[in-house]
Amino acid sequence: MKVKEDLAYPGFLVARRQAQVTERSLAEQNERARLNFEMEMMLRLEDRIYARFPQKRRRAANYVKEHFFTDHGELLQIEHVDRNTV
Repeated sequence: MKVKEDLAYPGFLVARRQAQVTERSLAEQNERARLNFEMEMMLRLEDRIYARFPQKRRRAANYVKEHFFTDHGELLQIEHVDRNTV
């Protein structure tokens, strides 16, 4: 059969339309799967970052408490200033 004869065949038009719909559906599914994967990776990364955050904050607070305050809650005097950190 030639192409012109195929176009006249009603089954060909239905099959072509179904193939286009299927192709579009697969593209949408692929895009949806990609977005779901990216979101899952971002949520996992966020969980890893914030799981350690309270520990770091607690250590920083203890460091400040031990190095900048006396036992009576008063501020310690500065003995020297490191010019590289200012």
